[in-house]
Amino acid sequence: MKRLLLALTVVFAVAGLTACNKPAPDVAPAQAAFDAAKAGGVDPANADMKAADDSLTAAKAEIDKQNKKFSMMRDYKAAAGMLAAAQSSAEKALSDKKAADEAAAKAAAEKAAAMKAMKGAKKGKMKKKM
Repeated sequence: MKRLLLALTVVFAVAGLTACNKPAPDVAPAQAAFDAAKAGGVDPANADMKAADDSLTAAKAEIDKQNKKFSMMRDYKAAAGMLAAAQSSAEKALSDKKAADEAAAKAAAEKAAAMKAMKGAKKGKMKKKM
């Protein structure tokens, strides 16, 4: 009877400890956003890219720190916040880069159209003089 009681206690204790095991937050979405920004040509010196890189590095360090703790003592809230910040910073950097590229393309098209109009006006004046 004592052995059965001891065995059940051990089983419930193990089940309780594994049920309290908190999973680490997923780094993949933040890493993917950071990699997409890098692939999109965002300058690594960009403030948002630096912030994303710093947050991503700090989040990974925090996850490693929490993984070393006893399973019931782990708290990944800080790491999850850092990952969210890294992802949003990387996405902002990429969207800012795309907006700047679109603005530059629009400005170049407007300049080309203005140059073409000037050439057309000069040709028209030259024909009238002849």
